Amino acid sequence: MSSSQEIIYSDTAGVSRIQPSVISAINNYYCTHATEGKVGIKNSTQNTIPSLKNEISTLINCSSEEIAITKNTTEGINIIAQGYPWQPGDRILIPDNEYPANVYPWLFLKNKGVIIDYIPTKNGVIALEDINQLIHSNTKILALSHVGYLSGYTAPLNKLGELCKQNDIHFFVDAAQSAGVLPIDVKKSNITALSTCGWKWIMAPVGVGFLYCSKALLKNITPVYVGADALDEVNIYSPKYPFTFFQDSRKFEYSSSTLSVAIGLNKALEIINTISVKKIEKQTTAHIKYLDEALKNIGFNSYLKHKEEPITRSGILSVKHKKITSEELHQKLLSHNIHTALWHGYIRFSPSYLNSKEESSEIVHCLTKYL
Repeated sequence: MSSSQEIIYSDTAGVSRIQPSVISAINNYYCTHATEGKVGIKNSTQNTIPSLKNEISTLINCSSEEIAITKNTTEGINIIAQGYPWQPGDRILIPDNEYPANVYPWLFLKNKGVIIDYIPTKNGVIALEDINQLIHSNTKILALSHVGYLSGYTAPLNKLGELCKQNDIHFFVDAAQSAGVLPIDVKKSNITALSTCGWKWIMAPVGVGFLYCSKALLKNITPVYVGADALDEVNIYSPKYPFTFFQDSRKFEYSSSTLSVAIGLNKALEIINTISVKKIEKQTTAHIKYLDEALKNIGFNSYLKHKEEPITRSGILSVKHKKITSEELHQKLLSHNIHTALWHGYIRFSPSYLNSKEESSEIVHCLTKYL
């Protein structure tokens, strides 16, 4: 069993556990806050935010000016959805199996006359030809998740980005289930905007995330929230109108953020960038490959059917058994201190690169013994 309170943790796609050095960085900040007050907070902010944006830039290959620190994935999506200059009749393409965070902000735009076109999926898989058939002269954005929250399907970002480029469509990516575990290159994939949270594969605290907005799109997005921190004004204490927003992504950072979790995100990204995402991907997907093959041998079926989609592994595997309900198996695993998730009748495994081979073997052993 795992040495951490005898728990085998395989729910990173839900909320990850955070490492001791991340906790230490946050605690150090609170000690500074306790002893130095406002001066300590200001100094911590000046040191942390540039470092954090640099780490994010390294992670996804962009400039710091294209990064805004947010509270979560949904906030980033709303910044783009509500700030874009929509016209009645404009259209958005979204897969029909998206996580709600990447549906409702776009769906809400119907009150502006925006039309939502749903891309059909089969066991989580998206066909490029289906997207092609749905592209309309008024299509403005293709919005989808890099990795499906249930299927674990990994969308081909490079191909999709090229398709969007050819059709003059903005490409928006929800990277909640990929940032920190799969390589992302926003420039190579022609991604114009990307949003994610920090508490899944990046392994940062709950309550912080980031938005990437390309320079090409930035000028077209009007901030929904307005505050002094977003303004490029000489004297913010003498308010005037019209005022001037920053020309980079700072225009979305309207006021004070929760610095402690930003510090945690910064430290978590330092760890990831030091190790390298490619190495993390290799270790994580090795666990998924092992679980997928071993569980098939004892009667489990996976949500993602590989005969429909060439194997491109992510950190997610969702399975169910032919004879026993997933609810029953989920509770059985939990009784053995094996933490997974239960989604739509499937057990979802999402181990991190920190999980051991022995832990993966213990999961299979537990299920084999029970069956």
